[in-house]
Amino acid sequence: MQRETRPFCRWCGKNLPKDTKTFFVVADLKNHKSVLEGIFGYVQGPVKSAAEAQRLVNGTVVKVSYKRPDHEGGISKFNVWDGVSYKACWGFFCTNSCAAAMGQATCKHPHSLFGPGALARDAQLRKAQR
Repeated sequence: MQRETRPFCRWCGKNLPKDTKTFFVVADLKNHKSVLEGIFGYVQGPVKSAAEAQRLVNGTVVKVSYKRPDHEGGISKFNVWDGVSYKACWGFFCTNSCAAAMGQATCKHPHSLFGPGALARDAQLRKAQR
């Protein structure tokens, strides 16, 4: 059985970032319905810890921002990952610059399917699987 690997940029070989949703902790939910509700979420607070935030959402809490540096006052916002989604430019790249570089390289060398960073990473993955 093969171990599942994280998606990576086909040009530079960097891991693609996780696609997360930001949840804001608010005192009253009815005052915070917005047009951006699909992008952002709201939970009624106070929320004191990452474990408490985890219980409020479906997904994995990957980042927590506190109201104060000493963590007094609880959490102001947190990011949640659904466990499967990654951000990718054009489906395969970490940035538009990498997508453009791959496009230019493909025009110059039509048989190249991966950039230099991705080729090195692919070799490492193949070696690890042996």
